Amino acid sequence: MVADRLRYSCRIQSLLGWRRYLEGRLRGRGARSLALIADAHRIWLPLGAEHRTIPWLRQAHEGAGNPWFDHEIGWSRYRRQEVDGIPAISHGLILKPRLSDREKGVLVVWVEYNLVSLMRSPRLKEIVRDYRIVFSTSWSPPDLALVWALARFPGAELYVISSNGKDPGWLQQIPSSLKVLPFYASHWISGDDYAGALLPAGEKRYDLSMIANWAPFKRHWLLFRALRELPRETRVALVGQPEGTHTVDTSRALAEAHGVADRIEWFNRLDPPQVRQVQAASRCGLILSRREGSCLAVVESLLADVPVGMVKEAHVGSLDFINDATGVALDERRMARDLASLLERARSGAFTPRAWALANAEAGRSSRDLEAWLRKEAEASGEPWTRGLEGFCLRRARPDYLVKVSWENGRAWHRDFEDAYGVRFLWPA
Repeated sequence: MVADRLRYSCRIQSLLGWRRYLEGRLRGRGARSLALIADAHRIWLPLGAEHRTIPWLRQAHEGAGNPWFDHEIGWSRYRRQEVDGIPAISHGLILKPRLSDREKGVLVVWVEYNLVSLMRSPRLKEIVRDYRIVFSTSWSPPDLALVWALARFPGAELYVISSNGKDPGWLQQIPSSLKVLPFYASHWISGDDYAGALLPAGEKRYDLSMIANWAPFKRHWLLFRALRELPRETRVALVGQPEGTHTVDTSRALAEAHGVADRIEWFNRLDPPQVRQVQAASRCGLILSRREGSCLAVVESLLADVPVGMVKEAHVGSLDFINDATGVALDERRMARDLASLLERARSGAFTPRAWALANAEAGRSSRDLEAWLRKEAEASGEPWTRGLEGFCLRRARPDYLVKVSWENGRAWHRDFEDAYGVRFLWPA
């Protein structure tokens, strides 16, 4: 589609970067200038053109003060979350409480607008004194200005979960105290959550399923176009939710334009257990985005014992999880043929996606690895480590404890944090 080609055009991205860069240079050296150059830097990163912006950003980053924090650079693009005028976090979890003046706690913060809420706390100085912050980005390239703001805050220990294998290099191009953890956001799905949904091959209802919101960047049109070349009996399930003005009706109209709407079963706004049932009832899952974060739906499908097809040129972190055991990297130019091959291999039992995911990309394993990492950091600084972390995973794309019993202590930890530091936690109804 024309809109899709324009969205991912390197030429257009380069021009957008030049526009922000030149506007920033013309504005001198103020906060607005720095914000524009940081935007240009982020746009240029995937193009390998960031050598123009790095000198300016390093000069600002290594100078006096903390311009990223002092001028709240980039904060206004994120929605403000408050309760009675108090900053609020909707995606956050305490994995370990502060135990003493010498033994810090560990707080996980997910998604950029929650990091902004944390930084808006009037008692941020006390928070970073008492807690290590583990922050997960939601997109790649990440919003560098935000992580630099907290990384340069006096006393802060910031550990970043990135969204793509290229992100650590980009995060570390500008020298900073932040540390990048060896995980993606998609490393935090619980295998136990999918154990009850598993189905034998003979009970699969769908050949292909795609779990994605209805926004254009999810590129449903690629599937619709390929379906015209696949057998009419190919069964497809699409599960999504609205994104801005894009709804299930938007995608259905696009499928009708391709003449394949009647070959699809449509699901909108399903609860997580229902999503898991659709995933497990599918022979293969699909993710067709060209660019996003790490994409949780990939590991969700793998843990449902469903192999996944992804676009081989995709800048999506979970593409790293696609291998001979888990699925296929698809060529857009021969999508129908590659999907037919994926389905044939799935029917023959060629894949072992759940076993691979449990061993390499599951929340229980990731939680143990995170504890080992942070314990080593604490001990290296001479800090005692008398209590481990509570394991966590993502449910409804929010951090949650792996086991419900953790909430017996966790509720009190969160209440104490709210009382002590001027930040509220928002929990789903």
